[in-house]
Amino acid sequence: MSQQMQARILFNEQVGPDVFRMVVEAPEIAKEVKSGQFFHVRCGAEYDPLLRRPISIHQYRSKTGELFFLYQVKGKGTALLSQMRPGEYVDLMGPLGNGFSLKKGNGLYVLVGGGIGIAPLLSVAQDIKKQGFEIVTLLGAQSRSHVYVEDDFRLYSDQIFIWTVDGSSGLKGLVTHMLPEVIRTCNINQILTCGPHGMLKEVAQQAMAANIPCQVSLEEKMGCGVGACLSCACSIKVPEDSAFTYKKVCVDGPVFEAEEVIWDEE
Repeated sequence: MSQQMQARILFNEQVGPDVFRMVVEAPEIAKEVKSGQFFHVRCGAEYDPLLRRPISIHQYRSKTGELFFLYQVKGKGTALLSQMRPGEYVDLMGPLGNGFSLKKGNGLYVLVGGGIGIAPLLSVAQDIKKQGFEIVTLLGAQSRSHVYVEDDFRLYSDQIFIWTVDGSSGLKGLVTHMLPEVIRTCNINQILTCGPHGMLKEVAQQAMAANIPCQVSLEEKMGCGVGACLSCACSIKVPEDSAFTYKKVCVDGPVFEAEEVIWDEE
């Protein structure tokens, strides 16, 4: 159940160019979160900026009551957030939205993340490992300096592959280039992915072509975070029909089944 609260910041450190990892103490809600959900975060003490910022759950520790957030500084709000120091309090509203649902089966799980879209995949990797399943992780970035928290993913991944556009780390190219080989050689239970729209579309198409269950975490701008403003509406297929409907990423998502999403909307 979501709530609004003041959470004490334990640390807020830079882990990459314009990317920070914040850990807060929130024992009341840490045990309630689900991987793939997000919090709406007030980024300053004043009302400028007015709107909160949606930030996904990067990791959680139920026993210690800690929540981790991995976020990128993109504007005034997140710049203010990056300046907050341990001991200060941040205003959180959440957890919000629907997270990942793990399919039961005998195969392994494949995680595909691009850029800052890797953020929610670490917590779901944590969940998968608790259930004793194998994980193959594919991470993509522009360059070596944009490969975030790689060591954390190695803790949970049985195999991990890094792709960078400029080839400065791992293999050169797009992270989706390796997915066909993984699909061909592995017994896959489910693919879980988050990142840029183009990457999500490619991962979804490859998964559907191979008849592999796939869930995507969509990234959309949000105003309210609770389904009132409609700013994050996306087009979703109507089952057994050629029509479509609109769903709100904040309350119906951000995680959707890949085959639900209309990827080619103009």
